[in-house]
Amino acid sequence: MIPHNFVLKITRRGQIDLCQMLSQQMSQDPPLRIVVCLNFTTAQGGKRSRNLLEDSVSSPGQLGCGCGCALRRECGHPAVVRFRFDSEHIIMAAVDGTDITPEKNGGVLKKILVEGKGEHHPSKGDSVYVHYVGILENGEQFDSSRDRNEPFNFTLGNGQVIKGWDLGVATMKKGEKCDLICRADYAYGENGSPPKIPGGATLKFEIELLSWQGEDISPDRDGTITRSIIVEGEKYSSPTEGSTVKVCAVGSYNGQVFYDKEVSFILGEGSEVGLPEGVDRALRRFNKGEKSIIHLKGSRFTFGATPPPEYGLPPHAEIDFTLFLKEYDKVKASWELTGEEKLDAAEAAKERGTMFFKQGKMRLAAAKYMRVIELLEYEKSLENEAKSRRDALLLAGYLNSALVYAKQDETVECIKNCDKALEVDPKCVKALYRKALALQEQNDADEAIIEYKKVLEYEPDNKAAIAQIVACKKKLAEIREKEKKRYKGMFERFAAKEKVETNEDLETTPMETASPKSEVAIPIMLGAFLFGLLMTIV
Repeated sequence: MIPHNFVLKITRRGQIDLCQMLSQQMSQDPPLRIVVCLNFTTAQGGKRSRNLLEDSVSSPGQLGCGCGCALRRECGHPAVVRFRFDSEHIIMAAVDGTDITPEKNGGVLKKILVEGKGEHHPSKGDSVYVHYVGILENGEQFDSSRDRNEPFNFTLGNGQVIKGWDLGVATMKKGEKCDLICRADYAYGENGSPPKIPGGATLKFEIELLSWQGEDISPDRDGTITRSIIVEGEKYSSPTEGSTVKVCAVGSYNGQVFYDKEVSFILGEGSEVGLPEGVDRALRRFNKGEKSIIHLKGSRFTFGATPPPEYGLPPHAEIDFTLFLKEYDKVKASWELTGEEKLDAAEAAKERGTMFFKQGKMRLAAAKYMRVIELLEYEKSLENEAKSRRDALLLAGYLNSALVYAKQDETVECIKNCDKALEVDPKCVKALYRKALALQEQNDADEAIIEYKKVLEYEPDNKAAIAQIVACKKKLAEIREKEKKRYKGMFERFAAKEKVETNEDLETTPMETASPKSEVAIPIMLGAFLFGLLMTIV
């Protein structure tokens, strides 16, 4: 505890720069902290500074230096009053602010000028947008985004800016404006940033936080899933596909909470506990103990066009989830598994996918069948029975994926998976038949017939394929009939128009002969009609 009467003595140091710092803990809760900086270059300056400072601290809240500046507490942090002595003008000036350094060493002082809105702050990894004005100790402005009329953007916490900025901006709210005073070791250090910033300079920044966006963690980096970290978890400790996770989840839409639960589920099956796919995807990037806010948009990772009625959400609503990953059981990643372990994991995923398929949960079924493919597609180390088992499981993964996509009218993806299945087994009748059905659904009857005929090469009595060929030929006949009528109508309209034009010519110029154009019009139109028919005939 500091004595009731305290005298600070300054001794003569001669022709040198001196910065003497006094740091004393005061009997306050939280404790107050005084930092006194004295700069003088002459003995005379030192003497005069001594006269100014030979006073007492008569109470914990006042520093008797002739300035009469009271210490202040802001935001619950220890207050700091910083005094600078200008030997040229014999001035002792006080600069107050909140020490926001973790060590409470006075390296970065913050003073709020305009309060921000809301409760949230940007987090490490967020892309932030600010306006700023940079000022040297002598009051000279050295940089300003406002003069350029262009906000400055950087990623918070990644070392893209000076250390003082990473600390200071992380404490700000949207719309907040503040002064940051950054000591040299939190700014540009002893080397400075020539020619504008000298070495060892303490800098003042007026900063306004305009907005920020979370880190883009969506698979396609399209901004559909963004994350803002509130509390960082344990590094290098993330769940993988198949891990059982325990999560505290709070979902909100326009500030209104619609989901607030602690849930446990197998990663990849979040919809079983009412969570959107975006939460499932995001948790793969979480560390144990991490708390973050994720923002979801677009139909893929939100609840899409049909959100659960009990949530009261409109279709395709952009939503936020505050997630805290409490714990998870570690499951080996694919690259950590042996060949046999991959086979077992694929078998389990296939069975679970079939369960979801029977329940009509197509998204979950598709994810499980995709898991089978991911595990085995590039597994080339297996031999004999193990290889046969691998091929059978991989073929099932492709075929079942194709079936799920067909059920959801996603014919392009269905065809892709059928083609993959045919790479595993070129004679696979199911793959040929499902591909033909998808082509038929796309109104590509010609190609569908080709695939159905391949089915009949391996199964000549396949009644379904025979029936579909008949259906395709009927469809083609209908198309030809429509084309015939269309071209016939075109011919009749052209002929009628030509007749009218010819009659008009006869009425106005009775002695003229027929136009050469009219003589060739009929054979040209007839040729076009026949060409159209030829192009549609199989």
